[in-house]
Amino acid sequence: MQKLINISIILIITIFQSTAQDIERYVPKIDSVSVNKYNDNVIISWSFTSDSIYQFDSVVIASYKDYGTGPRYFRIDSVPHEKFIYYDNNPDYNIQPESYGIAAKYGGNLSLWSLPHNTIYVSCKFDSCSSTNLITWNKYINWDESVNEYRIFRNNEFLLATSDTFYLDSNLNPDTEYCYFIRCISDSGKSSTSNNYCLVTNMPIPPQFLFTDYASVSANNELTLSFSVDTNADILKYNLLRSDIRNGTYDTIYTFESNNTDSNLFYKDNINTNNIFYYKINAYNTCSVKVATSDTINNIVLKASNNNLTNTLQWNKTMPEANENHLIYRSFENQNFINIITIDENTDYADDISLFLNNPQIEGKFYYYIEAKNKNTFQISRSNIAITTQKPVLDIPNIFTPNDDGKNDFFEPNISFASSKDFSMIIYNRWGEKIFESKTPGETWDGTKNGKLVQEGSYIYFIKFRTSENNYYETTGKITVYFP
Repeated sequence: MQKLINISIILIITIFQSTAQDIERYVPKIDSVSVNKYNDNVIISWSFTSDSIYQFDSVVIASYKDYGTGPRYFRIDSVPHEKFIYYDNNPDYNIQPESYGIAAKYGGNLSLWSLPHNTIYVSCKFDSCSSTNLITWNKYINWDESVNEYRIFRNNEFLLATSDTFYLDSNLNPDTEYCYFIRCISDSGKSSTSNNYCLVTNMPIPPQFLFTDYASVSANNELTLSFSVDTNADILKYNLLRSDIRNGTYDTIYTFESNNTDSNLFYKDNINTNNIFYYKINAYNTCSVKVATSDTINNIVLKASNNNLTNTLQWNKTMPEANENHLIYRSFENQNFINIITIDENTDYADDISLFLNNPQIEGKFYYYIEAKNKNTFQISRSNIAITTQKPVLDIPNIFTPNDDGKNDFFEPNISFASSKDFSMIIYNRWGEKIFESKTPGETWDGTKNGKLVQEGSYIYFIKFRTSENNYYETTGKITVYFP
């Protein structure tokens, strides 16, 4: 009896061991889980550890979930035993990794579930300020061998291989679609492909232009700057910079907050307009990144000097390479400016003022300014007003003949470039007696005293007046009265 019991126990153990071996033998092994990015499905392929394919009925495919309380398999389909591949047409691979397990079914029994394999889910985060795409993905798990590398593809072209699960793609072009997918490669060459993730690089729109218009000095000696900006650009601010050296250090003197409506920016700078200053603006996009710098412009400084009835003018251009016409304007005290000449490119001019000799309205102070007209943009920059003075020019005769013959009948000093203020001319005889006096410039002496001609001989004149610089000028000399 005891012997029979022992035989029965041995048989049961043998049957149990055989069943356990069959279960182990029938457990399928997943080769790979991969996304078919062209057909919107997931491809699951598998194999078995033995030739027992004909000893079970079908393969059960399940999605694998682990909620933290333990794994669960949710059956989604089954296929005949001779199948080694399955296409899941309803996955969520575009929003998350998908995990799958499979088991062999024979009769009413189900083998153990395989180790789960997951899809690779790739996502991308675009940083418009740094112009980069941060690509991240999950690891592929449960191959019998190690993962050798992750290959990154961008727009279907191989980019690089890495062992990491992230990559920062930089130096991207604006308004461009970039699509990424990952291909995981095992040590033996098995592969799994991720979803395809696409995005468009909506970067801040850079300015298409940033122009310096003009740097113009107003009548009250204030410098006005103008810049033209692109209102379609995504600009946060413009910084106005100034330096006293073209290639020197520039300081920010003002910030324009961009409102994308003003196409022109204006600024008035209270500088000494007899000195040259250099200006430019930097544009910063909505990421506070400098994306454009204008050309450098400077104010025009005009200098004027006088020598021998010639006023010499010298000035600088608004830019060294500027293609400009230069209009020269001249004025006198309390008179309007008129354009006296327009010259091309040159930055100097000699103004002959001898034409103004003996003109009592011209007191000797000359005012000038320059207008530089850009030939390409037609913008006009105006210089400071430069002033130069001509010393008085005196032409005083030393003899005259007051005999009413129509020739040299008057003592008429010609004084050019003098003020009419405080004019005085006095004639004395040789004994110091005052013979004639006038307070009116241009008035002449007819050689008489109290209506009667004076005697022939020498007389002393004394002339006094103010110059255009408001200084007193005095001169004295002899004049001979002669009766032929």
